[in-house]
Amino acid sequence: DFKKYNVDIYTLEHDGKFVGYFGEEPGGSERWLTGFFIMPEFRKSLKSEFWNEVINHFNGNFKAGLFDNNIPAIKFLMKNGCKVIQVIDNNIFVFEHKESV
Repeated sequence: DFKKYNVDIYTLEHDGKFVGYFGEEPGGSERWLTGFFIMPEFRKSLKSEFWNEVINHFNGNFKAGLFDNNIPAIKFLMKNGCKVIQVIDNNIFVFEHKESV
């Protein structure tokens, strides 16, 4: 799907090791976080740094869509200030993150 929707993928490394990635899907005037992943061995030690990279990339403002069964990702977004702004077909949550002004 990343190729199909022209998603730009950004990889993150620490000391030469792959930490994770996140994607940005073209969305006109809106910016969309499309996919993100942190390697299990870095989830405790580099989670904050990973999230800071995402926030910095999007200048704090983006949307993201997740299926309702992706509980870990949903919890991660909500813990990090994202709010559900829409539910599609009862199983897709659309989140929004807005930088405080």
